[in-house]
Amino acid sequence: MEPLWIYWINANVRIVCGQTDDEFDQLVDAFMDEFYLGVDEFVRSVQGPHNSLARTTQED
Repeated sequence: MEPLWIYWINANVRIVCGQTDDEFDQLVDAFMDEFYLGVDEFVRSVQGPHNSLARTTQED
């Protein structure tokens, strides 16, 4: 998962002039929290009961 996060952060977050390293680290941490919440939400959405193997193999 880390390569996906690194690719996303490099593509979407730029260091602002005058920003301290600590401020940037805090910003990246906040982005990371939101990023992983989104990833978790997506994974849960595709792992729902409607996508289970048991349901797709049941005969009606």
